[in-house]
Amino acid sequence: MKDLLILRQMVLRIIPEAHGAFLQEIIVLPARQPSLVTTAPRPLTQRERQVMSLLLDGLPNKLIAHTLGISIRTVEVHRARVLSKMGVRNAVELAGAIYSQQMASVMAEARSRPGNHVLNEPDRPTPD
Repeated sequence: MKDLLILRQMVLRIIPEAHGAFLQEIIVLPARQPSLVTTAPRPLTQRERQVMSLLLDGLPNKLIAHTLGISIRTVEVHRARVLSKMGVRNAVELAGAIYSQQMASVMAEARSRPGNHVLNEPDRPTPD
């Protein structure tokens, strides 16, 4: 649980808009685990996004159920569907997948900006 909270705090510190951004679209895992990556990701429902957000806030199923006004069993079903659709096995992997995707997006955007030399590959000396 502590790892999940630390990872979430890192994401929100680096990317303040990440909390809302990852809820707007489905995240595809990087190719580091090809067996977990789906070829056609299924979008999350509104309720699944709500459960995922509270899950990433570190709330246990019982508090998620109370917050949303649904049963604990319903939370368990939504949680299982979120994990399945995201191609992960637990909340820590979910946070890691979101963090990896967000960092990849930020790095790609930063590299595409004109005049940004900080994140681009350094010039390599040419052999004489």
